[in-house]
Amino acid sequence: MSRVPLGSRRVRRAATVVLGGMAAAHLAEAAVLRARLAGIGRLPAPDPSSGDALAATADRPAVVAVPGCEVDAATLAAAAQEIADGDLGVIDLVPGDLPASRALRLLRRIDPARLASDPFYAPGGAQEAVVLAPGVASRMGAPARPPRDRGDLVTRTVAAQRHAPAAAGLRVAPGLAATPLSGDDRWRELEELTAHLRPYSALAPALVGAETAHLAAMTAGLAVAPAAALAALLTWSAQAALVFAGPGGGEGAAIAPPHLARAGLARLA
Repeated sequence: MSRVPLGSRRVRRAATVVLGGMAAAHLAEAAVLRARLAGIGRLPAPDPSSGDALAATADRPAVVAVPGCEVDAATLAAAAQEIADGDLGVIDLVPGDLPASRALRLLRRIDPARLASDPFYAPGGAQEAVVLAPGVASRMGAPARPPRDRGDLVTRTVAAQRHAPAAAGLRVAPGLAATPLSGDDRWRELEELTAHLRPYSALAPALVGAETAHLAAMTAGLAVAPAAALAALLTWSAQAALVFAGPGGGEGAAIAPPHLARAGLARLA
């Protein structure tokens, strides 16, 4: 009988522990993200007549949206009513069809409960469209020109959240469609989300490197500890379904990413 070298056994044991810990962490993270998802409110379904009423109002909120994102009048009217009723200064609009990968990143980055209660918390948003109360827009001197790109919208969203006197909020907008996100868009978004460290450090490359190392560890682990690596890969791939599927997930007051099964199966690729 051949004997496995002691060094190899130690490597396999260490890999099993690390990969098993990853699998457990993926499940724990999914539970946290699902709880955060439940904390995101939903704008009422757009009423076409409400848009006409808002158009006749001089004191209407301002909208800053990424190029290609169209906020219809009814959605804007619903957001304006939400600002008036909830004493919010800023509402970041989240498309109901936000793709799973982007929705997961949004929930990792933003705690909706803290956003609604901590005026010093400015994590950005979904980077689609943000609605500003008239007072906030006035304090910011909100420019008429649209953002140049998604990174520019990040900068403006963070600034708006810092200018909100009481609180900001996230709201799922049923009438808003997600715009495509290119690789350049994602990089610009990441650069501006980590801009608070400039000029001392560039965090965006480090975050990409950490994500790459995470994926490399799980895939390389198949050669050393296949059972643990497979568990890590499966739990990571299933996160979108665990967070968004079923009651309290994609239904009701939550984001409903399209093609959840496909998103999970294709996530590693």
